[in-house]
Amino acid sequence: MLEGVELHQEPGKVRATEVEQLGEKQIRISIDRGCYHQVRRMIGAVSNRIENLKREKIGNLALDDDLAPG
Repeated sequence: MLEGVELHQEPGKVRATEVEQLGEKQIRISIDRGCYHQVRRMIGAVSNRIENLKREKIGNLALDDDLAPG
Protein backbone atom coordinates (compact mmCIF):
# COMPACT_ATOMS: atom_id res chain seq x y z
CA MET A 1 0.00 0.00 0.00
CA LEU A 2 2.99 2.29 0.43
CA GLU A 3 3.76 1.87 -3.28
CA GLY A 4 0.16 2.64 -4.14
CA VAL A 5 -2.83 0.67 -5.38
CA GLU A 6 -5.18 1.41 -8.23
CA LEU A 7 -8.79 2.03 -7.22
CA HIS A 8 -11.80 2.02 -9.50
CA GLN A 9 -12.74 5.56 -10.58
CA GLU A 10 -9.63 7.15 -9.02
CA PRO A 11 -6.97 8.71 -11.26
CA GLY A 12 -3.56 7.15 -10.71
CA LYS A 13 -2.50 5.17 -7.68
CA VAL A 14 -3.63 5.91 -4.14
CA ARG A 15 -0.92 5.53 -1.50
CA ALA A 16 -0.77 5.18 2.24
CA THR A 17 1.72 7.47 3.98
CA GLU A 18 2.39 4.92 6.77
CA VAL A 19 1.47 1.29 7.40
CA GLU A 20 2.28 -0.40 10.71
CA GLN A 21 1.51 -4.06 11.50
CA LEU A 22 0.12 -4.22 15.05
CA GLY A 23 -0.71 -7.92 15.12
CA GLU A 24 -1.43 -10.90 12.89
CA LYS A 25 -4.75 -9.40 11.76
CA GLN A 26 -4.35 -5.75 12.68
CA ILE A 27 -2.65 -2.78 11.01
CA ARG A 28 -2.51 0.97 11.49
CA ILE A 29 -2.64 2.90 8.23
CA SER A 30 -2.18 6.63 7.67
CA ILE A 31 -3.39 8.50 4.61
CA ASP A 32 -2.95 12.14 3.67
CA ARG A 33 -6.29 12.56 1.93
CA GLY A 34 -9.49 10.60 2.10
CA CYS A 35 -11.78 9.74 -0.76
CA TYR A 36 -14.89 7.57 -0.71
CA HIS A 37 -14.18 4.60 1.62
CA GLN A 38 -10.51 4.85 0.66
CA VAL A 39 -9.06 2.59 3.36
CA ARG A 40 -11.66 -0.14 2.79
CA ARG A 41 -11.09 0.04 -0.97
CA MET A 42 -7.29 -0.05 -0.59
CA ILE A 43 -7.46 -3.15 1.61
CA GLY A 44 -9.85 -4.77 -0.89
CA ALA A 45 -7.46 -3.97 -3.75
CA VAL A 46 -4.79 -6.12 -2.09
CA SER A 47 -7.26 -9.04 -1.75
CA ASN A 48 -8.18 -8.59 1.88
CA ARG A 49 -11.10 -7.23 3.89
CA ILE A 50 -11.81 -5.05 6.91
CA GLU A 51 -13.82 -6.37 9.82
CA ASN A 52 -13.49 -3.28 12.02
CA LEU A 53 -12.27 0.22 11.21
CA LYS A 54 -11.50 2.92 13.78
CA ARG A 55 -10.41 6.48 13.00
CA GLU A 56 -7.84 7.66 15.53
CA LYS A 57 -7.28 11.21 14.38
CA ILE A 58 -8.12 13.74 11.70
CA GLY A 59 -5.12 15.88 10.78
CA ASN A 60 -3.55 17.01 14.05
CA LEU A 61 -6.78 16.42 16.02
CA ALA A 62 -6.62 13.19 18.04
CA LEU A 63 -10.05 11.70 18.69
CA ASP A 64 -11.02 10.74 22.25
CA ASP A 65 -11.25 6.97 22.82
CA ASP A 66 -14.61 7.53 24.57
CA LEU A 67 -16.11 9.29 21.55
CA ALA A 68 -19.22 7.44 20.34
CA PRO A 69 -19.22 6.10 16.75
CA GLY A 70 -20.73 8.37 14.14
